[in-house]
Amino acid sequence: MQSRTERRGRRSTDVLVALRYQLETCREEAELLALVISDEHGICLASAGAADTCEEMAARLPMLARRGEHTSNMPLGFEGSELPVALRRFEHEGSPLYVCAVGDAADQAGVQLERSLRGVTRILAG
Repeated sequence: MQSRTERRGRRSTDVLVALRYQLETCREEAELLALVISDEHGICLASAGAADTCEEMAARLPMLARRGEHTSNMPLGFEGSELPVALRRFEHEGSPLYVCAVGDAADQAGVQLERSLRGVTRILAG
């Protein structure tokens, strides 16, 4: 019997920790500023990146999704620096959730969003 190589360096049975590990790995590989998951009320459920950026993005995600924006430049923080943002909507147990990538790596944002979404879906399915 062949042994299977574990591709994940960090694992956790705690859902919130596992989500953070998933987002951190994708954020680091794409050199993004942040990856965020929020609910339909703008509450940050999991994130990787600077806490203030993640909280601000989580609050804005439902509004962006309702306007149909999946990619845009958005002013963030007090300085109002515009940063590229990409988002995807998905459902878990009938509730809408959002995953968002923030940062300059636009070519990698879509790839890492899809990768994050697959991981998040797997983790939430438990």
